[in-house]
Amino acid sequence: MMNIYDNFSFLINSIVMVHDYTFKDGAVYDFSDKRKLFGLVYVIDGEIEYTFSTGNVTKVCKGDTFLLTPECAYTAKCTKQCRHYTVNFTLDSSATIGQTTQNIFEKDSMILLNQPPLSMRVFFENLLAVWERKDTGYIVLAMSKLYELLLHFIKSTTPKELRMIYAKILPAKEYIDQNWAKEISIPHLASLCCLSTSYFRHLFIKAFNASPTEYRNNLRVLHAKDMLLQGFYSVSEISFACGFDDPNYFSRFFKKETGLSPKSYRLDR
Repeated sequence: MMNIYDNFSFLINSIVMVHDYTFKDGAVYDFSDKRKLFGLVYVIDGEIEYTFSTGNVTKVCKGDTFLLTPECAYTAKCTKQCRHYTVNFTLDSSATIGQTTQNIFEKDSMILLNQPPLSMRVFFENLLAVWERKDTGYIVLAMSKLYELLLHFIKSTTPKELRMIYAKILPAKEYIDQNWAKEISIPHLASLCCLSTSYFRHLFIKAFNASPTEYRNNLRVLHAKDMLLQGFYSVSEISFACGFDDPNYFSRFFKKETGLSPKSYRLDR
């Protein structure tokens, strides 16, 4: 499940294979010793039954998309001739950042999206087209297509309830995104969403696991990091640009949020 507030990241090491393949009815594939690779699959037609080492049994069918991690141990039986797109790839485990990606990429069971948006198939087809043409530089382009596909997949794991909440508070989020260096008024944000102050705050925290002020402060820290790494601005200039009137308070706030003072963060990078 995706946390909307999570600034997650991951690094693809390699794409091993991208193909359009058909499993024959009754075919059995044994991965009881684990997969070794990540596999992202879109079922074009047919059915496959997966029996995992944990005893769980999952049947996938036309329109389903699912991720199998290297830790998955299973046997797969084709119960109805199945055509599917598959992408096998590897990730740099040391570069996986954020609870969202850890929850997805470190699981030992299938991550299944039943009947995701039709756009999911388009992402697979775009990647497959690049892989099969093999034009100059196709590996780089295929990597970019896989990043898009994985991001779309991860976002699609967000539960419907959370997506509905997100839609309700979107006007407030967009306002904060555009005015992160300014003071914000919770009643004003609530009015943008046509919600009571208390109900708005409840929904915002449920969606982002943070209050509106905490969300705004996170944006301030991200922008401050960018400015520090650019090397063109003093800490005082960054403090004022990010909405802090007191550079000393900004330095204390930044260290509390990142574990480093602004100067140490700049030198550490």
